[in-house]
Amino acid sequence: MDGVRLQPQFEEFVNRADEIQSKTSSTIHKNHKELLPLFRSALTVEPIHRMLLKQLAERTGGKMLLVDLKGMGTCLEKARLPAGTDWSVSRVCDVVRGGVEFDNMTQTLFFLELLVATDPSFAAQSKERGWDAEAVGITQKIKILLVKNRFGKPSTGGWAVCMINFSIRCNPSDDDAHVCEVQLVHANMMLARTNMGAHRQYERYRSAVELLAATGHLAKAEEIELMERFVVSFLRSVGTRCSVN
Repeated sequence: MDGVRLQPQFEEFVNRADEIQSKTSSTIHKNHKELLPLFRSALTVEPIHRMLLKQLAERTGGKMLLVDLKGMGTCLEKARLPAGTDWSVSRVCDVVRGGVEFDNMTQTLFFLELLVATDPSFAAQSKERGWDAEAVGITQKIKILLVKNRFGKPSTGGWAVCMINFSIRCNPSDDDAHVCEVQLVHANMMLARTNMGAHRQYERYRSAVELLAATGHLAKAEEIELMERFVVSFLRSVGTRCSVN
């Protein structure tokens, strides 16, 4: 992390990310409460999310990291934590997720600026700063909801990313927006994570099936696995999709 901290534009990125967060709502928009509508919405928004990240990465020198939809079991694990809460999945804001890897902090800052420029509430300020998403062919509109800038405050182990939640609407007149996530990652962080095998261990740790089984809900864990395979297969087969800019 020390090498990343010394790169040009590091302080500028940290300050800009913190500034954007200070201008967003303190209450993040929530997704559907029930699992099936959540995944139906996710499958609709996923191709739009991927196209947007692809366009932004291409224009800022980043490398897009494709990530599958979050598993249904993991969503229910999140829904049940902290202990005693109901099974509502409205708190799950990263079913549709992705990452972009950068070689330096200048690229990371450029991506952040261009992403923010796609939010109409920031567009005027972004143009004043010299960033116009439509001018470079990006017409998709989003709403920035939350910025967690761990570059400014790394974990005790030195891990640092910038996680951004934003919402996407398929139809401009549709108030039922889906909350997505993107993580901005420095190549040095990805190298360390790969060498240590942290990603694989993290996914294992996050396994809802293991959690449910350990708490005496093995039948529920097996039911979730079967339901996930069926629902995703069904929704894809009926072509739950939306046009992509």
